[in-house]
Amino acid sequence: RKFNLSWLKDYPWLVYLKELAGGFCVHCFLFTVNSSTKNCQFEMLKDGVLPKQEKTDYHKNAIIASSNFLQTYQDPSKRIDSTFQWSNQLIFDRNKQALSSLVKCVLFCGKHGISLRGHRDDATVDPTSNRGNFKALIDFRAECDLNLQEFRNYAPKNATYTSKTFQNDVIEVVGEYIQEKIASNLNDSSPYCGIITDEVTDTVSNQEVVSLCLQYIRYDENEKPYIEEDVFAFNNLERTNSETVAETILDVIKKLGLDATKIRGQSYDTTASMSSSLNGTQAKIRKVVPNAIYSPCNSHKLNLAIKSCNKEEHIQQAVTVINQVFLFFDNSPKQQRFLEKVIENQGSDLKRTKLIVFCKTRWTEREEAVENFCDMIEVIFIVLQIISWPHWDGKTKLNAQGLHSSTQSLEMIVSIVALKNVLAPLRGITVKLQKRDIDIHSAYKQISSVITSIREDIDNVFKDWYSEISSLAEKLDVTLQISCLAGQQKHRSNQPVNSTEEYYKCAIVIPFVEYVLSELRIRFSREDYNPIEGIPSLIPEIVGSLKNEIFSWTRTWKQRNQLPTSLCESLEACDKDLVPNLYVLFQIGCVLPVTSCESERSHSAYRRVKTYLRNAMSEERMTNLTLMHVHYDMNIDVDQVVDKFIRKHPSK
Repeated sequence: RKFNLSWLKDYPWLVYLKELAGGFCVHCFLFTVNSSTKNCQFEMLKDGVLPKQEKTDYHKNAIIASSNFLQTYQDPSKRIDSTFQWSNQLIFDRNKQALSSLVKCVLFCGKHGISLRGHRDDATVDPTSNRGNFKALIDFRAECDLNLQEFRNYAPKNATYTSKTFQNDVIEVVGEYIQEKIASNLNDSSPYCGIITDEVTDTVSNQEVVSLCLQYIRYDENEKPYIEEDVFAFNNLERTNSETVAETILDVIKKLGLDATKIRGQSYDTTASMSSSLNGTQAKIRKVVPNAIYSPCNSHKLNLAIKSCNKEEHIQQAVTVINQVFLFFDNSPKQQRFLEKVIENQGSDLKRTKLIVFCKTRWTEREEAVENFCDMIEVIFIVLQIISWPHWDGKTKLNAQGLHSSTQSLEMIVSIVALKNVLAPLRGITVKLQKRDIDIHSAYKQISSVITSIREDIDNVFKDWYSEISSLAEKLDVTLQISCLAGQQKHRSNQPVNSTEEYYKCAIVIPFVEYVLSELRIRFSREDYNPIEGIPSLIPEIVGSLKNEIFSWTRTWKQRNQLPTSLCESLEACDKDLVPNLYVLFQIGCVLPVTSCESERSHSAYRRVKTYLRNAMSEERMTNLTLMHVHYDMNIDVDQVVDKFIRKHPSK
C-alpha cells in the first residue's frame, strides 16, 4: 500500500524502509526483548495498526529503553557500570574517612601510653560493659563524627575495623612510619650518625630489652645545624653478652634500611661487656664498622666518681645518717605525719615536708637529698628529740635517740655541708651532659672546668662553708670546738692546728675534695678523649695554637673576635664548597655521642607502657606502642598513615 508521509509526523517513533517498502518502529526493532514482536511491519492504516502499536506494553518498554540508551550515550556517567563504580567510590571514600578517625583513636591511646583493649572487647561481650579504651574512644568520637556514625551503622560485621588484628595492623604501620620518618633525616646533607644503646630488665615479663637511639644532625628553618637524638627501636635480647647485643644492633640497622657504614660514633655504659676494647660490644661493632668511634657514657663515669667519693670515712658516715633518718620517717606513716604536723605548727616555709631518698642510681638526686636534709635538719632535730620522750614505744624511742645523737655531731654537720657544696657544681654538669644538643667537645670542656673550679681557692671558699656550718651548729645547739679526743687516738684525724675552722678544713674538707678530684681525673682521663681529640682541635677557639695546620681555616678566623666555641657553631660557619673535608669532619664530630642518657630515658617510657596488666603483648606491638609514646610530639600525618595501611592491606 502507499505510505503516507504524515504518519512520520504524527508518530515520531515510525521510520520508513525503502528496501522493504514498509514502516517500522525503530524502538521496538532495537530494544524489544520479545522476539515475536520484533521487526513489526505496518501495512494497513485502516485497521488502526499505528494507534494500537503505541498502546502495547512492549512498545512502551522499548521507548523507555531507547530513552535510557540515548541518555547514557550522551552522558556516560549515567551508565550502569559507571553508577556501580561511583557507588563503590563513595563506599571507599566513606571507609577511608572512617579509617582516618580510627587511626586517630589508636594514635591518641599510643601517644598517651593508654591501653587499647579491655578484658573482653569482642562481639560476645556485653555492650554495656567496659570494652576497653579504644572502643570507648570510638563511641565518644562517633557522637560528633557523622561519617563514623554512618560507617558503624552500615559496615559489615567482619569489617568494623575494631578488632585486635586491626589494632595490631595500624600500630605496626604507625611504628614503621615513625622509623621511616627518623631514617629520612639521614640524607645527603646529614649522612652520618652515632648510635646510643642501653639494656634494661623488663621486670613484668622477666625479659632483657635493648633500646637503640640515633644521634644525627638536623637543620632548622634558618639552615642552622643542631644535634638530635631519637629513640629508634626496642628489641628483646635472648642473652646480654656483648656478641648478642652487637648482633641485635646491626640486625636492627640492616632491617630498617640504614647504611651501617655511615655510623661514626657509639656510646654505651661503662660495664666491661659493653666497653671492653677486646671483646666488648663496641669492639664487635668496630669489626664491622671500623670508623665507629666509641665514647663511654660520661654520665655513668660521673656517677661512678661520685659513688666512689662516698667511701671517704667522714662522708660515708654522713650519708649513712641521712639514709637512716630518711628510713626512720619513710617506713612509718605515723612518724612522717608527726614530722609534717611539727612543720605546720612551727609555721615553717619549707618547700618540702618529706625527705628525699639518697638514690643509688639517679645520683643527681643525691645533691637534692643533702640540700633538703640541710633545710629540714632543725625540724628533724626537734622531732627526734620529742620522739625520744617516754610516751613513744621503746624501739622507736631508741632509734630516735641514736639518730638525734648522730645529728648533733659537729663532724656530721661539717661533712654534710662539704658534701652539699661539692655536689652542687657536679649536679649542674650532669644536667648539661644529659642534654640532647651537647657535643663531645663542649662536654669535656665543661667537665674540665668543673674539676678546676672545685679545688681552686679552697681557702676562701671554705670561709663561706664555715659560716654555713656555724649557722647549722647554732640551730642544733652544737659547740664549735675541736673534739677532746683529737690528737690522742691513732684512728682519728690528728691535725697540728689551733682553730676549729682550720682543723675541720684539714681533717674533713680538703681530703674529701682531693678524693673527689682524683676520682674525676681517673674517670675522665685524656685517654678516653684521645680518639676524638683531633676533631675538636679544628674549632677556631682551639686551632689558633696549632701552627702550620689547616692554614686557610686558621686564616679565616685570625682577625675575628667572635669565634665559634662548639662543633655545631663551627659546622654552621664552615663553607662546604671551600673546605669540604673540614665540613665532613665537623659533621662527624657532631654525631659522636656524649652520654647514653637518651636510651635510658626511653626505658622509663617503656616501663610506663609495659605494665603488669599488659605483659602479654608481643614484641612488635610493644615496640611500636612505645615508639608512639616516646615520640608523642612528632607530627604524624594521618593521611599518609592511612594510605600506607591501604597499600599494605588492600583487601581490608
